[in-house]
Amino acid sequence: MKTPKFPPEDPQISGQRPPILGDGTSKEPIKEPVKKQKRRAKIDFDPLTVELPTWLPAETWAMWVRSRAEIRKPLTAVSVKLQLQSLATFRSEGHDPVLVIKRCAGNGYQGLFPAKDGSTLQRRGPYPTASAAGRASAAAWQAPGELPWWEQAGFDHPDSAANLRCHPGNFRQFRNGERIAQEGATS
Repeated sequence: MKTPKFPPEDPQISGQRPPILGDGTSKEPIKEPVKKQKRRAKIDFDPLTVELPTWLPAETWAMWVRSRAEIRKPLTAVSVKLQLQSLATFRSEGHDPVLVIKRCAGNGYQGLFPAKDGSTLQRRGPYPTASAAGRASAAAWQAPGELPWWEQAGFDHPDSAANLRCHPGNFRQFRNGERIAQEGATS
């Protein structure tokens, strides 16, 4: 049997070195080195060190900062200022800032938005640091020297009264923290 002869032009057999691609000997385009993109310099800003309003708990704010960091959208100085202003606006509209933050962090939102269905509205009385207008409106329901309406109904705090749907308009229907039965009402 005869062994086939290979042409000497074949670089594998002839020992010739094949041309290196990209050196101009082939029709392939010349590849330019890829430039590394410069990383943006990190700004030394910690949103946890911002002075918070008294009505916003620090642990709630820390939860919001962690939530933003987890979705790789860290807070900047400008965004912190604007979001605190938004929370103040939502609070003045009757929304609970803590519920707004919990809802937005839980849903993975980038921003803070009150719920359209009203689930972030405050269901209970005013914050402990109520404004002068809030204290004045509460004082309008009681005569001078009279106990506050929730104490007359037998509650320790207006929030505990609100939990049983006791309010300044119906507090006389409650005694010792419980609704009293109406006379003549059948059970």
